[in-house]
Amino acid sequence: MSGGQMNQRALITLLLIPVFVMVSQGAVNGQTVTTTEGILKKNIEATGGRGKLEEIKNFSFKAGSNTYFVRSDGTMKVLMGQKPVVIAAVLVTDDLVKENYFHQILTIEGIEKSRLQCMARLVSGHFSLANFEGFLSYQGVKSFGPEKNHLLSGKACGMDVTFSLDVDSFLVRRMVLEKYTAEEGHYGISYEFGDYKEINGIKIPSSIFYAPIGAQSSSTPFPREISDVKANLELDDEFFSRIDVNIGEVTSTPGELRGNVFEIISMEPRPSIIIVTNWRPQDIKKAGLRTGEKLILTLDNLEIELTFYQTDIEREENNYGIPDARFMTMDPMRGNLYFIYLNLTDKDKTESIKAKLTPLIPIQIRRK
Repeated sequence: MSGGQMNQRALITLLLIPVFVMVSQGAVNGQTVTTTEGILKKNIEATGGRGKLEEIKNFSFKAGSNTYFVRSDGTMKVLMGQKPVVIAAVLVTDDLVKENYFHQILTIEGIEKSRLQCMARLVSGHFSLANFEGFLSYQGVKSFGPEKNHLLSGKACGMDVTFSLDVDSFLVRRMVLEKYTAEEGHYGISYEFGDYKEINGIKIPSSIFYAPIGAQSSSTPFPREISDVKANLELDDEFFSRIDVNIGEVTSTPGELRGNVFEIISMEPRPSIIIVTNWRPQDIKKAGLRTGEKLILTLDNLEIELTFYQTDIEREENNYGIPDARFMTMDPMRGNLYFIYLNLTDKDKTESIKAKLTPLIPIQIRRK
């Protein structure tokens, strides 16, 4: 071999050394993992490792007004409402999804069943893809603006599922669920998960944001912060089979309603209070109340006169701002419950009312 050829080979070798080092470092950092098994392994390791995940038999957390309880076998129970009030309870298993809403128990089918089962599978795997092994295949790296993610997709729980994993950390940042049926049409929803934090030796996202695919962010105006995470709770044997609710009792007779307070909202800095009740449209109908009627609110020996509106739209637009505005109307955002709005001139009376209000306290109105 000539000296020139040897020099040329030596030069090529020198040029390739940095490339080899970069590739080797990339493999160590996970950048060149290109198999489904490799990505899943990295994801499970990133969330805490299989051994640590198996130590946690159940855990719970809060997100918004919902409290989630999950078991490692994929069972999930969701309680909706602010303690001690539970408006609805949902139980999700691999076979069945049931909901108890205001004592009405329903079996959930179709797309909603599939959505909840996919969510339960992700959450019960401690937000790892451990419970999706065998259902996904690697689709490579995709850019979302400046963000780069590993993509895995497949079918699970009867839906098309796509996961986006951070290209460096291998943690799940996005879950997209899609399905088409002739009966329900095309359905798509995207879950996004905030920065992860370590709790009990595993990594949990700090928030959940979800909205229909293509919808404006106003449909879900802010991410729901994940808080109050607890692991290996002492739960009784029947906990994951019960779907009890705690909504108080309603008595509706002509011209009168008795029930309970669900939620109290202070409208600071104004001396205003919103009292959400457990009264629903059927209760109003049974009581025979009509728009414009004067009502008397009775609360712990206190009586206040109100004006009734069938819906929130019917009340005057400026009622919320003027002093001494007092009315009762519907709150569709809280499941078509009725609420009482008080903006009293007397601040001392307002503070006195606030002091009396606690969730599930009895409340009564009657026609004047």
